[in-house]
Amino acid sequence: MQVAARLGITRVCVETDATLVKVALMENSYRLSAVGGIITEMKHLMNSEFVSCKISVCKRDCNKVAQNLAAFGCTFPNGQMNTWDDVPQAIEVLVISDLAGSDDE
Repeated sequence: MQVAARLGITRVCVETDATLVKVALMENSYRLSAVGGIITEMKHLMNSEFVSCKISVCKRDCNKVAQNLAAFGCTFPNGQMNTWDDVPQAIEVLVISDLAGSDDE
């Protein structure tokens, strides 16, 4: 979310496969939990940096591209940010597969 804000993106849609994450971001009941600091920081970013921020729940098996992109990102050293001139082949294959199975045609 911080990168999106720095890039000047004003409208975001956050998808999660965890209903509890959505609830935590929309309510105040998680302030004292172990992840309360992270939730508070995310809520602050959502409210101060974005004109619109939609949070939705998406089943994990329906969001394979995001799951694999997140796993790919976890292979980099902590704090390292990467950019690519082209889409990484592993991600491109997943997107093509996802589009092939799409009902939007």
